[in-house]
Amino acid sequence: MRIPDIYENDEHQLAFGRFLKSVSQTTQEKTVLTEIMNLDRLQIKGLEPAVLPSTREF
Repeated sequence: MRIPDIYENDEHQLAFGRFLKSVSQTTQEKTVLTEIMNLDRLQIKGLEPAVLPSTREF
């Protein structure tokens, strides 16, 4: 997956890394949903179709 808004933005890189680490280390649905919403707040261009297709429901 190549998303320029992540590769060209250090803050987005770190946020996406934190997201991946957090969701890979939990079994709690609430934690996953919280992390998705946190990542969504950054409005990383190109990421929504790949990772965040259903966050608008929450």
